[in-house]
Amino acid sequence: MGSILAAKEKGVPIRAIGGLVQNWPWRIAVKPGSPIRSGTDLKGKKIGVISLASGSAPYAKAFAKDAGLDGEKDIDLLPVGIGTPAASALNTGKVDALALYTAPYAAIENSGTKLRYLPNSAAFQGIRSLTFAAREDTIKKKKDALTRYLRAAYQGLLFSSVQPEGAMQVGFKTFPAMLSGQSAEQRLAGDTKVLRSFVDSATPAQGEPASFTGMVFQAATLFPWRTILQNVMVPVQVQRLNAREYRGRAEDLLRMVGLEDFAGKYPHELSGGMQQRAGICRALVHNPAVLLMDEPFGALDAMTREYMNVELLRIWRESGQTIVFVTHSISEAVFLSDRVVVLSPRPGRIAEIVDIDLGRPRDLGIVSSDAAGVYVKRIREHFSASGVID
Repeated sequence: MGSILAAKEKGVPIRAIGGLVQNWPWRIAVKPGSPIRSGTDLKGKKIGVISLASGSAPYAKAFAKDAGLDGEKDIDLLPVGIGTPAASALNTGKVDALALYTAPYAAIENSGTKLRYLPNSAAFQGIRSLTFAAREDTIKKKKDALTRYLRAAYQGLLFSSVQPEGAMQVGFKTFPAMLSGQSAEQRLAGDTKVLRSFVDSATPAQGEPASFTGMVFQAATLFPWRTILQNVMVPVQVQRLNAREYRGRAEDLLRMVGLEDFAGKYPHELSGGMQQRAGICRALVHNPAVLLMDEPFGALDAMTREYMNVELLRIWRESGQTIVFVTHSISEAVFLSDRVVVLSPRPGRIAEIVDIDLGRPRDLGIVSSDAAGVYVKRIREHFSASGVID
């Protein structure tokens, strides 16, 4: 991310197009009664950053530059750390705003300090710890190639979420170089060389994955005349894949969800939760890049729904698929997700994208934690304003 912000500082027409790690969303925050409403209001103000060597410093400069200010002359950056020291600096007026990310902000809000966030412009959308970016002219010329590459990289998204320490090892190797004083040009050149090699090896030569998505519906929608194993094999038959090869995968998936002893049973012989697990196996059997789930547990009783949420996290961890999960339950969204896209009532619009930094693995106990409560409250405020509740 540091290289992207350095490029923005240099005026390079660059835009984030995708990312693998979702737990580093930088934001500018002020006190609720502050007269600062946009980036232009930051002129002559003091902005608190973690340290002058951290990513928050170039982010603050890039935010100011994006608002038409001079990131070097129009704002003052003061190191304030995170948590209590940062909250104290804002509350005592030592700084006028903060440039931090989700985890420190959650800690500050948990301590009782209320914050108001300035919106990031489109230039910052998608920036994460590990971000793919390209020049505007490159995006126009090679849109198809970039699309193929990003779709091929979807698997990396979940690897980074399940095993963040594995993904961050790459970042820790380059971070000392940043602290040692490498110039923006050196960092950009090095990152570009590594990324070009990665793109060349990861991007399909042409086309895109034929089986890009799998779908789990609100009801299991299993064929009543087929056994569970035969239902799981439906996508293989429809896509005319090698049945002998995929039968083994179907049996492995049923074993993964605890249904290996029910492969020869019919849907009516299974409970609702078991049927939904079979539906998940059916959606995964052709190894899609993305699993789409449309309120899959909405018809289940409360106890079974909680069990299925825990099961889904285990299945997700073991299968490695990216999941897009639609739900009306705020607590369910916070418990399951790395990122929650909040949609407004009619007409449907994206009201906010909230990154959930609760760590992995998760159990049901985290739902009642203060950290989860901050996210639930933040999301619920969008619906309370329109008279809609969870």
